[in-house]
Amino acid sequence: MQAAAPSSAIQDTDAEQWLIGSLLLDPDHIEEVTRIASPSGLTNPILRAAFEAIVERKSSGTGVDVALVLAELRDLPDQAEVKATLARCAAVPTAAHAVSYAKQVAERATKRRLADLGGHLQRDALNGKSSAEILADLHATTEDELRRLDPTGDGRRFKTLTCRDLAGGDYSVEWLIDGLIAAGQPMIVAGPQKCLKTNTLVDLAVSLATGKPLLGRFELLGPRRVLMMSAESGLATLQETARRVAISKQLHLEEVDGLLWCDDVPQFGDAVDGLELGRLLADESIDAVIIDPAYMCMPGADAANLMIQGGLLRQIAAVCSAANATLILAHHTKRATGAPSNDPLTLADIAWAGFPEFARQWWLLNRRERYEEGTGEHRLWLSVGGSAGHSALWAVDVAEGAYSPFTDRQWDVTVRSGSEVRRDAAETREAEAEQKREEKAKQMLQADMESIVTAMQQIGAPETQSKIATAAGISGQRAGAAIRELAARGDVVGGAVERSNSQQYPGFELVQK
Repeated sequence: MQAAAPSSAIQDTDAEQWLIGSLLLDPDHIEEVTRIASPSGLTNPILRAAFEAIVERKSSGTGVDVALVLAELRDLPDQAEVKATLARCAAVPTAAHAVSYAKQVAERATKRRLADLGGHLQRDALNGKSSAEILADLHATTEDELRRLDPTGDGRRFKTLTCRDLAGGDYSVEWLIDGLIAAGQPMIVAGPQKCLKTNTLVDLAVSLATGKPLLGRFELLGPRRVLMMSAESGLATLQETARRVAISKQLHLEEVDGLLWCDDVPQFGDAVDGLELGRLLADESIDAVIIDPAYMCMPGADAANLMIQGGLLRQIAAVCSAANATLILAHHTKRATGAPSNDPLTLADIAWAGFPEFARQWWLLNRRERYEEGTGEHRLWLSVGGSAGHSALWAVDVAEGAYSPFTDRQWDVTVRSGSEVRRDAAETREAEAEQKREEKAKQMLQADMESIVTAMQQIGAPETQSKIATAAGISGQRAGAAIRELAARGDVVGGAVERSNSQQYPGFELVQK
């Protein structure tokens, strides 16, 4: 039997260091951090002592900073290493992710205890201890671990709130973009092939990182730190698109801070990829991570299995949530979507089991009109919705221009409300229908006039309208309209019609030309 790795191998010195650095920057995080992690969960003795000193000084109200904590650690051996360790802690740029670091530290501590438990169980089993005694010890230890994982200390897996707690709590939604993206809620951007999903996400990434309006229309509250991971388009395409997008915002791409790019994507369900992504998000203090496209992240099987797909999506969402990063995932829609109706999409159009259920918010792109090759002109629908209560329909017109070795393409975007575009489209359809009706009426009138002229030529004398209509084979109303038009043109004049009873009736005759 292969020997198991010692529990001491299960540690994350970086997370311990980042945690202490966060608490030195902002001691107000101590209360929420200590509900998750404790000093005993740190493996580095200097960091463990620093944690204890911070907690003690904060609880006594005597202040916390690097110098004060260093003074508390003066009795530790190797003061040079103590100073160097605290100096590394002080280099942490922000305290915003203190809770995320605490979760990482607590997770490693729990795994070390479980590894130790496994060793104890193995030794007990080999030393003749009864299975009943071993299981009893296992049950007691498991309950202890569940209590440690319980942030409220009541030992319960499921937490409850009273109505007073719910009414008095602050659960307000934070927005990355007001009415478009709620912070912390997993989001899917979906659409059929070639609906500018990646281009739109590049615009989103640059806008979030710079605070410039999204698609030239939607205002942002301020810049955020963004990671865009795209494994489908390639760096050449990303570079060209990002340059065009930056220029549309009066920027140069090289001037954009707070936006990182990666031409690889994590594999959902892969523990190592999940760990590395979480570390990257925490290291870079990422506020929003864009992953494009979803199909390159999935194992490739069980696309129709709701439970399996949902489990994979929940895992990656948990990684992003632990780092306080909003997950934005590019995905495709069902094959039949988008043609021939080109209507706005709904959540039900998103492909694969689990994805529609997973999305807490969504952008759905579809073409309003068929793309005319070589024009670089795109007419799109953008349907927005989410569990925060936001929903809207927008019409997005994009002019990119066609590829040319002599001129650069652009990124010229116009956004209008869906209701405005639908109203304009309805008015256009009505105008076109009215024009067709007028054309048809003109054609019918012309045909009726020709029938009237032929009938009057055959009659050869003045005749009443009703007789002319009968001879022409059309209704009296249509005949009247045709005769009036002929009279207006000077082709028909009025004339008296004499009958055998010597009575005269009003009639019409052709003008002899």
